[in-house]
Amino acid sequence: MGSLRNKLLLFIIPLCLIPLVGISAFSYYQAKQRITEDRIVLYLEQIAADISNTISLTLLEKEEETISMALHREIRNFLKYPTSNPPQILLNQLLAIHEVYDLLVLFDVDGTLMLTNSINRSRVEELPPEEKIPPVRGEDLKDYISDSRWLQNVSRGEFGYVGWHNSDLIRELYGDNQGDVAREYAIGFAAPVLDAQGAVLGGVLALMNWQYIQEILDKVEEDLQERSLTSGYPFMFERDLNTVIGHKYRGNRYHWRNLANKETSLNNYGIRLEEDLGLGHIREEILSGAVNLRYEYPSGTKKISGFSPVDHDFFQWMCGVGINDEDIFSPVQDLLEKLIWATSISALVVVLLTYVVARGITIPLKKLKSGASVIARGDLSQRVKLSSKNEIGDLARTFNTMAQSLEERSQALLNLNKKLEEKVHERTSE
Repeated sequence: MGSLRNKLLLFIIPLCLIPLVGISAFSYYQAKQRITEDRIVLYLEQIAADISNTISLTLLEKEEETISMALHREIRNFLKYPTSNPPQILLNQLLAIHEVYDLLVLFDVDGTLMLTNSINRSRVEELPPEEKIPPVRGEDLKDYISDSRWLQNVSRGEFGYVGWHNSDLIRELYGDNQGDVAREYAIGFAAPVLDAQGAVLGGVLALMNWQYIQEILDKVEEDLQERSLTSGYPFMFERDLNTVIGHKYRGNRYHWRNLANKETSLNNYGIRLEEDLGLGHIREEILSGAVNLRYEYPSGTKKISGFSPVDHDFFQWMCGVGINDEDIFSPVQDLLEKLIWATSISALVVVLLTYVVARGITIPLKKLKSGASVIARGDLSQRVKLSSKNEIGDLARTFNTMAQSLEERSQALLNLNKKLEEKVHERTSE
């Protein structure tokens, strides 16, 4: 009878476990697909779009600030009459009010530097550049900023932009930067200054420290860390979609924190995707319209990133937000572990229940077998004691009825034989 129990176990256990394992595997696959395709990708794209919108609004705000500076009467009078009192106090006040600028420069229509602020930039605690201002006055700004399209625009009475660059002019005035490498870079806004007849007298050049833009990216990185997405961080590409201009890993970022586990010398600023990292396919796919990508960076670390362009006529940067697969699929891995535990416990329960059911079938059958063996040896008084009301109980009651019938018939035969013996004995006596 042990073979019947084993057969029941071999049949019922797979019958129960195969659907359970199949459902668990399907749930894991669906969860992984939905997290990857429906949730994380859209989440990263939305974050990238939010960053792009924030930067676009920031750029618009700085344009308006530069235009408002160019409307000051003292600035217009100084550029029209260079021998008049320079608006030094005004420039210093504007620099103090708008905390994002390294330099505010007044220049004539030919690009000759006429005046700069004489106080230090408020975002970097350094000595005032007042002692260095006289040597740069009268210098040609084209010698410090190679791309002169911004100056051509101002000469025509239009607004001009200075792209992302490592500013020689700022370095000349402030010296070498010893902190976060983001401080070494700047972008600029140039607004023409017009006289009453609309003629261009010169312009105002506001060089904004790039760290202000980088801090927008760093804030998003902090938000991702608070959501336990520690590998997530935003980054930015130049308009060529090949040059990195914003990144988590940059020179001296962690220097002041003195973190031994950080690569303080690692600097991705200015690095080239295709030439330096071998990730030229990212540029190609973005150009083809992709808004999310899978790739490896560094080698062996799988990432998913969402992208969104900065909506600006000149600063056509690309914002991206990437997260490592290990962070993305951490909830899925937790789900997988829970499914394994649930499947294992369910398997154990199925085995125990199957064993109990099989035992409930085989034990009564063993009793029936034992009773039949006793009857076969001639003991017709044997009865099987089963109180169950199922089919096995009915079989036991039928067996007991059969045994009782056999016992009654046997007793009747014995009585008949006894009467026959008595009659034979009587006849013999006669």
